[in-house]
Amino acid sequence: MTALRHTGCDSALDPDFEKTVLQWYNESESDVDDNFAESDGEDKVEELSEHIDDTSSEDDEFEERPLQRDGILKGKNGFAWSSREPAKTRTPSRNIVVKVPGIKNARVVIREIDAWAILFTPTILNEIITHTNEEIERQGVKYQPGTKYVHPTDNVEINALLGLLYIAGARKDAHLSVQQMFSSQGPQIYRCIMPEIRFKFLLNCLRFDDKEKRNREDKFSPIRQIWEDFIENCTKSYSPHCYVTIDEQLLGFRGKCLFRVYIGSKPDKYGIKVVCMCDSRTYYMISAIPYIGKNTNPTNESVPMYLVKELSKSIHGTNRNITMDNWFTSVPLAKEMLSSKDLTIVGTIRHNKREIPPSFLPSKNKPVLTSEFAFSDKLTLVSFTPKRNQSVILISTMHADKNVNEVVNY
Repeated sequence: MTALRHTGCDSALDPDFEKTVLQWYNESESDVDDNFAESDGEDKVEELSEHIDDTSSEDDEFEERPLQRDGILKGKNGFAWSSREPAKTRTPSRNIVVKVPGIKNARVVIREIDAWAILFTPTILNEIITHTNEEIERQGVKYQPGTKYVHPTDNVEINALLGLLYIAGARKDAHLSVQQMFSSQGPQIYRCIMPEIRFKFLLNCLRFDDKEKRNREDKFSPIRQIWEDFIENCTKSYSPHCYVTIDEQLLGFRGKCLFRVYIGSKPDKYGIKVVCMCDSRTYYMISAIPYIGKNTNPTNESVPMYLVKELSKSIHGTNRNITMDNWFTSVPLAKEMLSSKDLTIVGTIRHNKREIPPSFLPSKNKPVLTSEFAFSDKLTLVSFTPKRNQSVILISTMHADKNVNEVVNY
């Protein structure tokens, strides 16, 4: 499908950009209202079922044609679709993004350490230092008095420890043991930062909360406060571009952890599962939620729906687009995100969803490399046949036509 153009992402340098786009948006809406006022109700949309809303009550982004009986497709639960393409008008208002993307507090960033301090604030570091020193004091009684590497830590050393871990990640040295990292054949930078024995001791004593006040029912409690503060800093420091993605990531880890998961299809197989929302252009992580089992979702709704709504809080009402895979995507989610959150979505959808018409499912009779479309209000459903007896089904609230890109530019 040809992506409808999001306006405004490449005009961040224009100081009057937001005012111009808002004026264009208001003119577009007034033109559509005038057109419907002149029709005197002659071209009203016929209401087929509870799934098709009366467009006269909302901002009419395109004119629905009356659906004929032979153009109606229904899912197993009776959800109605039309095989007819809606009439084309101007760029729908749901695809106009007026928020300028980019770093929000870039003026204070002069050196690398300034960028670091925006995400890891002094408050976060002081919490880590305080609780780590509490653990050092508890474990210090196990060692002989005067042991050189057993002493309280400070701000400089904690920053050095975190920097060392960052370097190990950037160099992809996670497969190395501590002995290999600090050996004479290993990278010299690790030995320049701190001794191996002090590194092991600090990792063993590293703490992020007060043990006495910990919520024993919350598996994520030992690091929850630090995590939430860090994610809040990530969110408020950056405004994403028009397109974001939501997906899961398995962080390889084989140590002791109450919410460690096993995913056989992943390279690491064991680790901590984190669901992230990232800017698709810069890969910046805007928000993230760890998967901790049943306690991940405090509400009664499904876990995928909760995660999408929670992760996208910072961009609600901005008309941005979210791309996701079939674990998250559903018709109720697509409708709710557009109607109450002002966000469009594009994503694959599982074949067992009851809103999907039977004709969209895999069939031996479907020609290879062909697409079938269906429309319902502002929803567009596509079934693509990549191979014989296979179908990839996608749903979009961003698109409203049957155009197909013959050539894809990456």
